[in-house]
Amino acid sequence: MRIFFALLSQLSLLSRILCFNIHPPLPWAVSLEESRDLVYMDLVNSQLEIMKNLGFKEYSIDQKFAVCHSSKKKARIGTICMKSEKFRKVRLTYFDGGNNVQVFNTLWYPSFEYDAPLFGADLISLGSNRVLSVIDFQPLYPSESYSNKYIRDLASIRNKYPDLHGTLSGKIYDDTSFFSKQMLFGRFTDESKIKPVVIPAFTEYLNAYITSTNNIKPITDSNAMATVKSRQAAYDTYSAIKDPAVGLFEAYFSKEWATSFVHDVLFDLSNSIPQHHNEVGVGNSNASDEHPASTASQKQSLSPVHAFKVGSDGNVAIDSKTSQSRASSSAAVDSRKLQLVAAS
Repeated sequence: MRIFFALLSQLSLLSRILCFNIHPPLPWAVSLEESRDLVYMDLVNSQLEIMKNLGFKEYSIDQKFAVCHSSKKKARIGTICMKSEKFRKVRLTYFDGGNNVQVFNTLWYPSFEYDAPLFGADLISLGSNRVLSVIDFQPLYPSESYSNKYIRDLASIRNKYPDLHGTLSGKIYDDTSFFSKQMLFGRFTDESKIKPVVIPAFTEYLNAYITSTNNIKPITDSNAMATVKSRQAAYDTYSAIKDPAVGLFEAYFSKEWATSFVHDVLFDLSNSIPQHHNEVGVGNSNASDEHPASTASQKQSLSPVHAFKVGSDGNVAIDSKTSQSRASSSAAVDSRKLQLVAAS
């Protein structure tokens, strides 16, 4: 009888979140809902082809993060990580929630021998009527000299896409130090701009990024490399808190899985949290590289500020809170709630 209840407990756990080897990894050919397009999958395929031609190699991550299916809604998420001599990590993550959610996120992290920006893109479609696009060379340092060195020349490309000249919401990103003046940002009420605007803009920015990083020379000074690492850690720590997509994972998957996915896969340097994590916060270019490994309680203190709940009617509710209030009093700084309607 004891064995029976143990097995029952295991089956209950698996019913809550299903992450099995039988599910195919990225890239996918069709959505979980066959009538729905995988809106951004062409970008996944083209980026994989580019990296293959550049000699990138895929490296393994835990299978439960490589592909995971939700039992709460018809949804899955897949991630591929690759690396090369100049890039310690390039991550591609795709969220397929059928008609409710289509998300593609990619981040390029240069090796610590290079102080180049990160290339980042968040392409999001919720219910086909709330579409967000963010594409940027994300600077390590918010200085004019750094921008002139790596980012300023993007202006000629950016000027071709006026539909992507929006600005980030200050209620979500209260500090924009990790975003450049050449960032592409668009908010649309349908998907009509994705193929003619978003996809070519993404492709041009990525090609420009690859070209620019081909010409950079490595850093040889150990202190300079440590500073680069600390700035990438600051970026990961900030993103683990502020990225609005992070809370979505808790809504569709388990909180335990989502926390581990955020800190161990998406933004793995957020595990390098100092005792006073503001020391590696946004805008501090001289932060120390010596950070103790984070504990479970520290990870909890860096929970995302956006809590998502998936209702039975298909509504996704967002509460915006500060990370400090979650860690201590849980008092909301921003009490607004956005209802992102996604038909169930």
